[in-house]
Amino acid sequence: MPDLETLTEREAAVLAAVVEIGLKKGEPVGAQALAREKEFALCPASIRNIMAKLEREGYLCQPHASAGREPTDEGYGYYARRLATAPKLSRESVRMINEAVEDPALPETAARLDALSHAISRLSRQVGLAGFLSSEAAPIREYSFMSLGSKTVGAVMATMSGELLRYAVKPGWDSSAKKLEKMASYFNGKFSYMTVPQARRLLFRESGGAMGEHAPLAKDAYRLALALEQGMAARDSQSVYVEGVGNLMSHVEGSEDMETIKSMVATLGEKKKLMLLLDQLSKSEGKMVVIGSQSQIDGFSGCSVVAHSFAGSHGVEGIIGVIGKKRMDYGLALALVSMAARRLTASLRGGMQWG
Repeated sequence: MPDLETLTEREAAVLAAVVEIGLKKGEPVGAQALAREKEFALCPASIRNIMAKLEREGYLCQPHASAGREPTDEGYGYYARRLATAPKLSRESVRMINEAVEDPALPETAARLDALSHAISRLSRQVGLAGFLSSEAAPIREYSFMSLGSKTVGAVMATMSGELLRYAVKPGWDSSAKKLEKMASYFNGKFSYMTVPQARRLLFRESGGAMGEHAPLAKDAYRLALALEQGMAARDSQSVYVEGVGNLMSHVEGSEDMETIKSMVATLGEKKKLMLLLDQLSKSEGKMVVIGSQSQIDGFSGCSVVAHSFAGSHGVEGIIGVIGKKRMDYGLALALVSMAARRLTASLRGGMQWG
């Protein structure tokens, strides 16, 4: 992979011009066309030399001997991370993002992520992505349990940020109202402000050494915590919101391009791969750009992902992003995901009411 610190001002300007003209015309760019389109104080021969150097360094490629150059994955990545200019968003764009974040009819973060994926898709004309990284990382402030019959327990857990997590789990024991009331008191007394995995690990140790009248309670509490942890892991795979897949069809530029789009559409329908993408994006903070093969996830080699992380005060974390073809408006995508992530982070850290 090229050293992203090596481009000179002229090289960066030529790379940016190749990307931007290619986005506009949808085809490789030659030195003559670049000289006509951009006001460079360089002759076509000098531009051609710079383009050749960028090709040697892995930022550009020449698809055919007689064609111009187009960016590689590294070239698009360098442009998106360091050269793309984020425009000032329109009032309509700001309004749509604010409504998705602050709509009183959407008190839960999951509903707001769903709304944000719709807004981002409409504004970018690409695919909108929004999702949690893991609900298991959220400390629980209060537990409430109720019987749903057939050895099924309904659990409502309030996180430190005010988010309500609801699960139906089967811990493997009969659940009377009296027992569940006692269980809620036990969890709230011993495990408030811990995550569910932390509570489960403590219960594992305690249930092994519990004696007398407390032994059955500790063992049943461990089985309940284990069922909750498993339920949260399963739910996380569903906490990814994707909207606007149909937008991809408006960007088709030929039969070969159609195959790429079909592959992207199929991949976006696989929750497991989307969770892998979120996991990859979670390894960075702030704005993130993944181009084509950089994702190392089968099916994403033909697309770009521009994303930004958000984080609440107490463990609620996630990603808001734009997914599209490599030829996309990176500046607009960066502006949209950055604003959406900032607004959602500010809202989550402002706190939400229990209930």
